[in-house]
Amino acid sequence: MASKRDDSLSPSEMMANARSRASFDIEALTRVIHGDADTVRRRREAWARVEAVLGTSDTLRLPQQYAKTSREDLYIDGLRMGKAAWDDRAKSGHDFFGWMTPRLTLFNNGAFGLSTSKFIKMLELMASPEQKLRWLVPATKGQINGAHMQTELGHGTFMRELETTATFNESRDCFLLNTPTLSSTKFWPGAMGFAAPHGIVMAPLTVKGKEYGVHPFMVQLRDIDTGEAFEGLEFGDIGPKLSHNQNDNGFARLNDVVIPRDSMLSAQASVARDGTNARRANAHEKASYGTIKQGNFTHGEDAPGTEVAIIRYRSQHYHLLTTLAKAYAILFASRHCKAAQRDFDKRGAEGDFSTMQSAHALTAGEEFRCLLYRPHEFEHTASNFQHRAQHLIGKAESRLAQGLKIGETKAQVWNQHIVLLTSAARAHVEYPMLLDFIEATERVEDAAVGKVLCKLRSVFALDDHEPAVHGRPFIRRGRVPLRHSARCRSGYHKQSPSTTSARDDRAH
Repeated sequence: MASKRDDSLSPSEMMANARSRASFDIEALTRVIHGDADTVRRRREAWARVEAVLGTSDTLRLPQQYAKTSREDLYIDGLRMGKAAWDDRAKSGHDFFGWMTPRLTLFNNGAFGLSTSKFIKMLELMASPEQKLRWLVPATKGQINGAHMQTELGHGTFMRELETTATFNESRDCFLLNTPTLSSTKFWPGAMGFAAPHGIVMAPLTVKGKEYGVHPFMVQLRDIDTGEAFEGLEFGDIGPKLSHNQNDNGFARLNDVVIPRDSMLSAQASVARDGTNARRANAHEKASYGTIKQGNFTHGEDAPGTEVAIIRYRSQHYHLLTTLAKAYAILFASRHCKAAQRDFDKRGAEGDFSTMQSAHALTAGEEFRCLLYRPHEFEHTASNFQHRAQHLIGKAESRLAQGLKIGETKAQVWNQHIVLLTSAARAHVEYPMLLDFIEATERVEDAAVGKVLCKLRSVFALDDHEPAVHGRPFIRRGRVPLRHSARCRSGYHKQSPSTTSARDDRAH
């Protein structure tokens, strides 16, 4: 509905006006997102302290990086922000800034975030007790910053194909690390360009000519005092990116870099002085995967003297509401993933890796996805999602088996049916996501918040019943009447009244 433009309203007054039309208490939703009122209070206090240090408390003023956008300016700004966040974290004893992202830069976390999320995580999972004392303790105190050096110019998470080499030299009792080809250049790891004095290099281990798979090796990259690279190491920043420009994603070349034998992280496996490769009982060769598993209103004139907020255009309802619904679905599903990760870590510490395959499938699926039904119909809706997953997975399995039976290679069969496999994977992930969404909304105590989250839950399920998108398996199998799919196309606008507050930065 068009409204007369009021030029006397400031941006903050316009937002206050939009928020006032919400059907629920934003604070109650904020508590649902972050857990409880005490956590919300402590997060806000931590943000306020960091913003005070950085001089960014006034949210109506753009931060300095919008004026100073050179690569060096952005990097230095990221260092200031990262230090302020780390200092507050250490002083106040919280972990809110594991991935530190300023509000107004969208996605420009600094050079220290990956140290907590990957470097420290790898040490917790793969280092021996002695190595933890040597590296993990100072890392958790902020005394060393680390990079996780896995991705290569030619390879990412496909670890079996990593080309960096780690060869045991028995006469010198050390490992020699090399990047022998252009494609083996370590490329993209955060903090590697300048900020990290230490790095965990992922490389296949070779002892006496025999390869033993990819292992993690601790390497001191630079002198902590001077920042100078050590012999055999060549580093550089990869330059401006679409985002993350406060983080020095870098490249590294290694030429006969010598590290002591005890620099191979040895919680799962170790190499003895005589070259004997010993693996811990019940150790899993892919245990290091545990670290890898760790995502304005504008206006337009529609008649002289009037304006329509973009949120009122129904074309935007689909784009905004489906994205918002998926964001909440991912939020609630991530709690399931974190619980699965904690269970995997606990089992792994005891030598039990039996849940690795299921945990990896679950978290990889959630990273891939980084109804117009009334509430009483959701039991049937969940059944539809389960049926779709079972149907598509069974179909994919049958097609793969048929291809192999007539003599096609695995690669040929995989490539031929990649669209079907992707649909099956999506269905496999979205079924537990919907269950987590249902469970989360049922636990919400505030009636108004519960009502709006149920609407978003419906939008999440509705999106997958849209025939033009992913709803065909529902309709083809007779699980959803075709007339319901028409309701999907016309129903998004009914869910829009509380969109502004549901995506409010104060809640997130």
